Amino acid sequence: MNAPHVAVVGGGPGGLLCARVLQRHGVPVTVFDADASLAARVQGGTLDLHADTGQIAIEDAGLTAEFARLARPEGQSKRMLDPAGTLLMEHVAGPGDTAAPAASCGRCWPRR
Repeated sequence: MNAPHVAVVGGGPGGLLCARVLQRHGVPVTVFDADASLAARVQGGTLDLHADTGQIAIEDAGLTAEFARLARPEGQSKRMLDPAGTLLMEHVAGPGDTAAPAASCGRCWPRR
């Protein structure tokens, strides 16, 4: 029996990851997105890919090494200020802290 050809609508992180996993399992897939190209609109934003969710999906897609190369562990750093600007809490990500590194969305990652 031939594998069905699957259409994935949306070229964001979820759609691209879904397509990648399907491809790894031999399922032909085509991704459709509203943007005509990477330059069609301003791209921006980051995602926190947590070890117990998003990073598992990255591993299932066989993209762990690429993710590690592009992830920004320093993106886990954060601080909380009260309305007057007084520091209430600060977390500075240390070396090896990979619980939820920030990464640019899938279609924004630099092509290398």
